[in-house]
Amino acid sequence: MSEKVLEIKGFDELLRALKDAPQLARPLLEAAMTKSLSQLHDELAQYPAASEANQPGRMDADGSPKGYYERGRGWWYPVRNRSTLGENLGVAYGAETAKRAAKRNQVKNIPTVTGYKLSKQRSEALGKKWTTQIVSTETGIRGEIGTLVSYADYVQGNQQADFHAARNWETANAVLERATPQIEKNFAEAVEKLVEQLTK
Repeated sequence: MSEKVLEIKGFDELLRALKDAPQLARPLLEAAMTKSLSQLHDELAQYPAASEANQPGRMDADGSPKGYYERGRGWWYPVRNRSTLGENLGVAYGAETAKRAAKRNQVKNIPTVTGYKLSKQRSEALGKKWTTQIVSTETGIRGEIGTLVSYADYVQGNQQADFHAARNWETANAVLERATPQIEKNFAEAVEKLVEQLTK
């Protein structure tokens, strides 16, 4: 995914303390960064509400059946001929009848579709794949959050598809921008704790 950098400014006391009293400043900086990364992680990992794109039974304008995306599994494409579903029907085998798909997804049965088959390209579980890391140096603390999911940039990155924006997927940059005041507050609290420790 594309990289976005947020520089936390105005906390010179922490940076000076990192140089003069690292044993006091470093744990406070790392705690503030850990809290900030955790807040970002929780928001990015949260999926928006499911939509019609996550349910069987959708049709094109010409009446042709469309597939649907099951979160955590992948893309199910519609099949009209039962023989192409294979002998081992059932969600565990990656093929199921329309009736079973409708029941599992709590929608009405779709008579124009015999069933659905799970595509070979499976879900990479984007919500579970956001990772965080703290890099500590002599001059500061850097927090990193990201994911190696191949399609992340099209869902929550700078190349977000209109399809995902319309279904309320927030980009990582939007989440970071909204969280910036809270992140700054986390570091302001670290400054307060530092001052308390230095004046004891």
